[in-house]
Amino acid sequence: MAKRTRTFQYIVFLIYLCFNVFFVFSQESYNACSNALDLCPNLILKANNINANKALCIDCEDDFSSKLCFSSNNTIWFRFYTNTVGGDVTINCNSINYIVKTGKSQNLQASIIQAKVPCDASTYQSLGNCISSGTNSFIINATNLPPNEIFYLVINGAQNSGDTSPAEASFELEIFGPAVSRDIPIISLDKPASSYCKNDVFNFRCSTTNCSDSSTYQWYLNNELISVTDSNILSLSKLKTGDQLKVSNSCFKSCPFVVKDSILLPEVISFNVFAGNDTSVYEGTSFRFNNATSTADYVRWSPNVFLSDTTTISPLFKASKKITYALTGIKNGCRISDIVNINVIERENKPPNSFSPNNDKINDVWEIPFLENFPNCHVQVFTRWGQTIFETTGYSYLKSWDGLYNNSPVDAGTYFYVIDLRDPEIPEPIKGSLTIIR
Repeated sequence: MAKRTRTFQYIVFLIYLCFNVFFVFSQESYNACSNALDLCPNLILKANNINANKALCIDCEDDFSSKLCFSSNNTIWFRFYTNTVGGDVTINCNSINYIVKTGKSQNLQASIIQAKVPCDASTYQSLGNCISSGTNSFIINATNLPPNEIFYLVINGAQNSGDTSPAEASFELEIFGPAVSRDIPIISLDKPASSYCKNDVFNFRCSTTNCSDSSTYQWYLNNELISVTDSNILSLSKLKTGDQLKVSNSCFKSCPFVVKDSILLPEVISFNVFAGNDTSVYEGTSFRFNNATSTADYVRWSPNVFLSDTTTISPLFKASKKITYALTGIKNGCRISDIVNINVIERENKPPNSFSPNNDKINDVWEIPFLENFPNCHVQVFTRWGQTIFETTGYSYLKSWDGLYNNSPVDAGTYFYVIDLRDPEIPEPIKGSLTIIR
């Protein structure tokens, strides 16, 4: 039992030690005048003087002798700026939560200070009422403050007669009055248009009111930061119906105030426009854009060359040279375009006009390479008297004429051919003469 008791006491001691070490090292930065916290209108500031101390030297920042209604113990510092008008100011100290401990005071002290030289005690002047023994809540006032100047509020824990340590507490501060009041800043995005066209570039503009010392504009699309600009105009494209555009900015160097505004984008008009896949065709052939599609009300092809009709979705194209076409769809005043590249393959569609079937393995057959692209072509060779001496359907290197007729070489001389490609795009037969050299 004694062992358990000792263990429990040890745990309690460790907890006590941890908490005390934590508080020792949790001194607030505004314990120093140079780190004074800004008191901002329209905002409640939470603060405390727990574990604060004082600077111990003549004319140091905490030397209040003969200047204030109290001397320093554990001071903390705040500051505020008067506006361009100046006047009266009021500071409320509320929700005071004292550390309760035997011998520890339960009173706070406070004063507004004007310092000709920041944080130099030799230049301090106490303004308004000086609080020497604030309890649950108190008010500090100062009147006729000049405009555009900095003032300090110092709060100190009192140590009254009979107390062994000064008061420590957390509390809330609120400042207001003509000297510090400022109009609430506003940022506004211009009202969006009734509709937008997909892929068009639109300029969104915002404006600020009562926002001096504004910073950069931060723009968000669907809560994702997309741009930071010095300008109040943002250009966007590729928007969707229901997208949210938001902009924010920070006003005032002292006590910055972030302003925001957002809009939901109305209908973004979008429709399908597809000019088809890039295609290669042979020179002289015709090609119809059967793969092109669009849900637009109207379509138009450009440029207006080599096409049977520029206002139909599937015009006929007569291959002449390599070209890029744009298909533009029009709907509700919006235009969306797509392009297709047509590669025209130049070809020699005239067979060779001679060959020498003499078995030297050079030019021994009548080779016509382009006919392999027309597997159903019909080829005939005639004598000058019209006798057919060679005929085939389909023509390749293996089926090339070798100058034989009925397995016997024909005489050297001139013969004639007719080639029907059997292609509806090239209805005219190819005709010419052919010389056999022996």
